[in-house]
Amino acid sequence: MTHGEFIEMRETYFKDKLKAGKSKSEDTLKATVNLRLSKIIAFFKWLQVKGIINENKAIDIKFKDKRSDNDKRGTFTNEQCHRILDLIHAGFSCNNSKRRTYGDDGESLVQQLIVLGMFTGARIAELQDLAKEDFLCDANGAPKGIYIHGAVKNSASERLIPLGDFPKWFKLDLSLFRTCRNEDYKYFTKDTLGKEVNKTIKKIIPEALEDNLTFHSFRHSFETRASKYENINTTHIDQITGHAFKDTGRKIYLAKNKNLDDIEHLFSVINKINLALLK
Repeated sequence: MTHGEFIEMRETYFKDKLKAGKSKSEDTLKATVNLRLSKIIAFFKWLQVKGIINENKAIDIKFKDKRSDNDKRGTFTNEQCHRILDLIHAGFSCNNSKRRTYGDDGESLVQQLIVLGMFTGARIAELQDLAKEDFLCDANGAPKGIYIHGAVKNSASERLIPLGDFPKWFKLDLSLFRTCRNEDYKYFTKDTLGKEVNKTIKKIIPEALEDNLTFHSFRHSFETRASKYENINTTHIDQITGHAFKDTGRKIYLAKNKNLDDIEHLFSVINKINLALLK
């Protein structure tokens, strides 16, 4: 395929997309999987038009159904989040054999990660990788932000996350975290920490197993709460959750500065998103 032919195929694809207007077919393009499928279909359609193939069997590919905010996304309801918080506050214990291995501090670390995930929408791999040096504190020593190092496959995930309002009883205990990322994990290994977090969630609310709810469901719940506010800039949501946006390069540059002033505008955003959890 020549460069000119590729450009021709690309323009054909986007013309077809524009013809769809606001139809259901355009909605299906919003999902990553469906977007890739649509490109495959467009490519084979172009091959058929050019006479390179006789039959375009790609037209039989089925798109994934569009999901509603809470449908099949594995999201915790606000009521479930309140129950989790209430049980942690009441001193909930896993009461299993693992607790004897990891001790009270290990269990406390798991609970801290659960609350952090619920209120920040961060991924478990990002939070379990944290060390004390990744917490940004104010002049009084109170943690006000966390530096997420990001993943090799997703550079947009490198960011600063503001630590806004939490329940009054919740206090971050930095002593539970490693001093620096070069140290071994405390209480758990890197492979077991995430598993223990998900086991704890299923013990706190048993329906999590049946409803296929995991730690990552907190991320979906966070994004669902954010979507209910039309006056929140979606770019600001992307900054908090680590999704790519047009200014991702600048976001990563600012993140490396580890300066709370750079995310001052995000505190009101994250507090609005989490308001329902504090009522």
